[in-house]
Amino acid sequence: GSGVARSWNRMDPWDKMIREPCKGQMAGFGEQKEKKKSQRLNTSQSGGEALYKEAVNFHMQGDIKNAENLYRQAIKTGLLHEAIFSNLGVICKNSGRPKEAIALYKKAIEINPNEPNSHANLGNLLKELGNLDQALAATLKSLELKPNNPDAYYNLGCIYTELGNLDQALASTLKSLELKPDNPTAHMNLGGIYKELG
Repeated sequence: GSGVARSWNRMDPWDKMIREPCKGQMAGFGEQKEKKKSQRLNTSQSGGEALYKEAVNFHMQGDIKNAENLYRQAIKTGLLHEAIFSNLGVICKNSGRPKEAIALYKKAIEINPNEPNSHANLGNLLKELGNLDQALAATLKSLELKPNNPDAYYNLGCIYTELGNLDQALASTLKSLELKPDNPTAHMNLGGIYKELG
């Protein structure tokens, strides 16, 4: 499973779910219907970190509107952590604001260039937008930082397939399956690559 970045040490953005067909939509919380809210904002908490933690809770519950509002409030307090920008980027991407999402992912990378998930999220969005060369660079950087990420190898296989580089698409997809054998979509893509290779 995937999750919102919950702590400063570990970041699993919602966007990390990368098991759809190469040309499909990415799964993420932003695509879920917002749940009815029985909670109200806790205005007694102050400071960026408290706002960030509350935003994560709303994000995990599927309350995207309040999550986005609180992420933005946390930024306004001066709290500049890549997880806030990456999570906000996911919300923007999933709500049809790809240009804003790209800017937010790039800001997350500027804050912490060594966070592989920010590069992976950027690469996946660029792939969806058809910017394959930039998508390839971002995905390769993600793998440089986190070499055994099956989802990034899966995306890499999709990018290479779209670029027509079937040998590298095959190698990347096989590596993804070696690391995560129970991915049925990767198995389907593998079949398509073998069919194209003849």
